[in-house]
Amino acid sequence: MKILHISSAKSFGGGEKHLVDLCRGLQSEGHDVYVAVRPTCEWKDRLDFLAPGHLTFVTLRNSFGMFSAKRIARFINREGIEVLHAHLARDYVPASLAGRLAKEVSVVLTRHVLFPLKPFYKFLLGNVAAVVGVSKPVIESLSEIFPEEKLKLIPNGIDTHRRARSNRDEEGESFRNALGIPKEAHLIGILGEISEVKGQGDFLEMAEFVSEEFDNCRFIVVGKDNSGGSAIETLKRKVEGGNLKGRVDFIDWIDDTVPFHSALDVYVSASRTESFGLSIVEAMAAGTPVVSTRTPGPSSYLKHGITAMITEIGSARSLADAVIMILKDPRLGKELAIAARAFALEHFSSNTMVAETADVYRQVKDSVRSVQ
Repeated sequence: MKILHISSAKSFGGGEKHLVDLCRGLQSEGHDVYVAVRPTCEWKDRLDFLAPGHLTFVTLRNSFGMFSAKRIARFINREGIEVLHAHLARDYVPASLAGRLAKEVSVVLTRHVLFPLKPFYKFLLGNVAAVVGVSKPVIESLSEIFPEEKLKLIPNGIDTHRRARSNRDEEGESFRNALGIPKEAHLIGILGEISEVKGQGDFLEMAEFVSEEFDNCRFIVVGKDNSGGSAIETLKRKVEGGNLKGRVDFIDWIDDTVPFHSALDVYVSASRTESFGLSIVEAMAAGTPVVSTRTPGPSSYLKHGITAMITEIGSARSLADAVIMILKDPRLGKELAIAARAFALEHFSSNTMVAETADVYRQVKDSVRSVQ
C-alpha cells in the first residue's frame, strides 16, 4: 500500500515518536510510506529511513487550510497514495479536505489525547474512513463525534524484542555510571514533556518527602521544555531553593529509554491527565516498579498492587507514600516489576501496533468516500 502520513508538529514528543515508529514498521513490512511535515519541523532527521522523495513539506497554517489541502491532494494524485493518515487535531480538517479533493484515497486519523473534539468536527470529518484511539478512554471520547464502526482501538507499541533481550543490570549500571550515580543510591525518575499537566512539580514535591525517609536518594527528570525554557527554570529554582540541591538531574531527551528505565528503582508518572502513558509501558517492560496517578489511560491497563501502585492525581504525598512503600519492601517492588514486565511485553508490541494499523488500512482503502 501507498500511505501518506501528515503531521504539523514542530517539536518531537510521544505522538511524533509513535508516528516515526509506525512508519518505520510499515516500511519494513513492505509498504510504500510517505510523510508530510511542516518546513520548520525539528525532527525530520528521524525520518531519514524513508526512500528518496518520500518526505515532503507542507505548511499547515490552521485547522481550515484549503491551500494546504490542495497541495496534499495534488501530492496524493501524483504519487497514487491510497491511505492518508493524520495524527494531530489541527491536521484533521486539511486531511479531510484533501481526501475530498483527491481522486481515490481513504482518510484515517489517530487521536493521541483525551481532550474532546468540538461538535462541529462531526460534520467536517464525515468522509473520514477510520479513527484510531490509543486507549479505551480515548475511544470513549471519540464516540461523541464518530460512529462506533469507524473507531479502532490500537494501543501504542514499544520494541519488545529490544527490551526482552536487554540486560537490566548492565543497562542500568551504564546509565548510572554516566551520571555518577552510585549503585547503592535509590534512583527515582520521571519522563515527559516539561509542563504542568505532566506533573514534574508534584514529582519534586514528592522527592522532598521521600528524601526525608532516605538519605541516599537521587532523582531524574527527563523531558523537553517546549515553553521556551520558563517551565524547566521554575523546576530548577525549586530544586536549588530546597533540600533537593545536588540530588536531582535534569536531562533534555533520551532516544533509547531502556538504560534510563533499567537504572531506576521506581518510575513515577505524576501526570494530571494521560491518554496512554508510553513511558509507563516502557518502564514496565524494563522490569521497573511503577507508581502512577489515577489518570484515564494508564488506569485502563494498570492493576493497583499487581502491576503498579496507583495514587490520586495531584497528591505529592500519595506519590511519596507509594514510592516509600516500594523502597522499604523490595519484595513488593520485585513482584510489581515481574508482573508488569510480563504484561507489557505481551500486550504492547510495536509489531502488533503496526500489523493492526495495516489491517485498518486494508479495511478502508477500497471504501467509497461518503462525502465528495
